[in-house]
Amino acid sequence: MPIAEITKPFTGNKFVNLPTKYLRQQQMRRRWPYIISIEGGMAAGKSDFLTKCEENYCNVIFCPEPSEVWRNVRSAENLGTHEDPDSEIRVEDDRYNLLYLRWANPERYSFSMNIWSLITRIETINESVARATEDDEVDFVFVERSWEANRLFAEIFYEQKHLSEVERAMYEGWMRFLSENAHVSDGFIFLENESDVVLQRLRQRDRIEDENVSEYFVDRLAMKHESWKDQLMEQQREFLEISGDFNLLDEPDSWENLSAQLESFIFALTGRPLIRNQEADPAETLAAVSKIMF
Repeated sequence: MPIAEITKPFTGNKFVNLPTKYLRQQQMRRRWPYIISIEGGMAAGKSDFLTKCEENYCNVIFCPEPSEVWRNVRSAENLGTHEDPDSEIRVEDDRYNLLYLRWANPERYSFSMNIWSLITRIETINESVARATEDDEVDFVFVERSWEANRLFAEIFYEQKHLSEVERAMYEGWMRFLSENAHVSDGFIFLENESDVVLQRLRQRDRIEDENVSEYFVDRLAMKHESWKDQLMEQQREFLEISGDFNLLDEPDSWENLSAQLESFIFALTGRPLIRNQEADPAETLAAVSKIMF
C-alpha cells in the first residue's frame, strides 16, 4: 500500500491525530529487534504480564514505564537540580513528584505530566532498543505502554479541561516533532479489563495518584483504546486482545492460556519464536519448540 494511503488523516479523535508520517519508513529502516507494546488502561495487569514474560522468555528485553522519573524528576540521568547539582536526590520530595503534583493540582500540572511522560517514554524505549541491538540473543523488546498511547491520557485531560487550548496545541506540536526520532511498535498486546476489576485493583494498590480516578475515567480510557484500535486497523498494524482480569502471578493455568495466544501472535507477526526459559519449566519449553518445528 502506498505511504500516502497509510498516512491520510483520521477523523475518529478530536484531539491529537496519531503521527503516522514516519511510521512505515522507520519500520522499513529498522527490522531488528521487533518492538511489542503492552497496552491497557490503569491497573490493567501490564506489570504482572511483563513479570511473567521476564520469567519465561529469554530472547526479550523488557522496557517498563519510567515511573521513577515521574515520581522524582531529578532522578533523570544528568539532570541535577538548580539548588545543588551534586546533592543527594531525595525521592520523598514531592516538589519533584509529577504524579503527585498532577493529582494535587491537575489544571496546573497535567500538561507538564503529559510532556514529561512522552519524552521519558521515548528515551527509555530508545535505550532498550539500543541494548537489544547489541545483543545477538535478543529478538524482541517488550514495552510497557508505547509512547503512541501517551496521547490517550492527554485527550482525556483536555476533555476534563485540565489542558488549555494552547497547551493542547503545544502538545500536538511536540508529539509530531518527537515522533521523528521515536521507535515505532511492530505489534501491540491489549489487556482488556472489566471496569469493576480495574477499580478494585486501584483501591488495593493504594497509590495517592489513583485516589481521584473515577469509573468515568476508566471507561473513557477504554473508549480511547477502542478508537485507537480502529486507527491501527486502518494503518494495517497488528494487535492482539487478551483478558487482563486474571491474577497472572498466582494462577498458572491463566498464564499458560495467555502465553499460548501470545506466542502464536508473535510468531505469526514476525516469523520469530519467543524462546522459553528452560530454567522456568524445561517440559514447557520442549513442548513450545515442538509446536513451532513440527
